[in-house]
Amino acid sequence: MTVKKYSITNTAAASEAKFPTPDSGQSIYWDKTPGLGLRITAAGSRSWIVQGRVNNKSCRFTLAPIEEMTHTDAREEAGKVRAMMRKGINPLHEKKKRQQENLAQGETLRQIMEDYVAHKRTKNGPLRPSTKADYRYCVENTFSDWADKPVATITRDAVVLKFRDLSKSAPVQTNQSFRYLKALLNWAREKYAAPDGTYTILPVNPVSMAIRKGGLVQWNPEKARDSRIPKVRKPLKVATHSM
Repeated sequence: MTVKKYSITNTAAASEAKFPTPDSGQSIYWDKTPGLGLRITAAGSRSWIVQGRVNNKSCRFTLAPIEEMTHTDAREEAGKVRAMMRKGINPLHEKKKRQQENLAQGETLRQIMEDYVAHKRTKNGPLRPSTKADYRYCVENTFSDWADKPVATITRDAVVLKFRDLSKSAPVQTNQSFRYLKALLNWAREKYAAPDGTYTILPVNPVSMAIRKGGLVQWNPEKARDSRIPKVRKPLKVATHSM
């Protein structure tokens, strides 16, 4: 079936006479530029779209409303997007990745903690109330100076400084506090992972980078203990360090 192509201009794209608004659903008018189309919805919105194939699968992507992008720019952008598609890059995934990055850059440690205690599941189900309380206490006390800062700004060097300071007075509690922190940062990394599996923030967990065998610091020695995990009940005092 031959698809009709139009010589669409800025003026024509906005013209009800040239390209009328459908009574329901949407109408698409294809430009003579390969893959570029004008989509008009029953609600009256008019946008430039581009269509191509990614790994032999059809893909349609919205460029912008006609009020925000000229026909000339739409033609140029359509060419770039179709080039991406030919390389196997899905523009929908790339757009979602950028959106995820923007969201991730601003989410704080406190917000991640609240999301973690609300949604984390183990083989036995949701976290126990006492465990939730321990995570909340840790963020609001031990890491109070980081609680309302974006997790993306927590660095390996900041972890090293804080771990050393806390270890001076409470080495075992410090270990547990940083295990909690490590779990929260892993949660943040997975929460904002891109569709292709790459991490949009914290490509490597800064706690894992800092506290490990051969790393800048190592876990504090602990005496043999039973299966119970010591609770972090008292705030650990530490000098505030910038990240």
